[in-house]
Amino acid sequence: MTLRRAFTALTAAGVAAASLTGATPVSAGGHHHSSLAFDRVATYPVFQNRPAGEVPATATVAEISAVSEDGRTLIHTDALARRIGFLDISRADRPRGLGTLSLAQLGNAEDEPTSVAVVGRYVLVVVNTSASFTEPSGRLDVIEVTSRSTSRSTAATSWP
Repeated sequence: MTLRRAFTALTAAGVAAASLTGATPVSAGGHHHSSLAFDRVATYPVFQNRPAGEVPATATVAEISAVSEDGRTLIHTDALARRIGFLDISRADRPRGLGTLSLAQLGNAEDEPTSVAVVGRYVLVVVNTSASFTEPSGRLDVIEVTSRSTSRSTAATSWP
């Protein structure tokens, strides 16, 4: 293969990859506001939202997330730390931790959140309560977003 053919093939592959990922010279450079483009506004280090006094080496991770209907609060699962976290995103460029809710407060210290969704003023939290992969169990907790109080909790009769 000649150098010219190799360059042409690499250019074509690069254009194809960029078009598949949505990366274009405009979006890669920064200020493209198409509804198809993703512009990162901010990053929030989730470890900064730990409960006071928690050992800094405790594993924590933001996984599944949902946003309140008013667009001001982000709620995320943290299965490693067995809690859900809350962030103030009313200023998208400056997210601020609003604390966490331990699943130990809602049930058992070994429960882990697997998903969250927002409906009205409530966050629905799917919780894995199983100690075994072969005998799954769980529940659905309905938490009021503002007060973080449990409105309802119900056992899951089937599990994905």
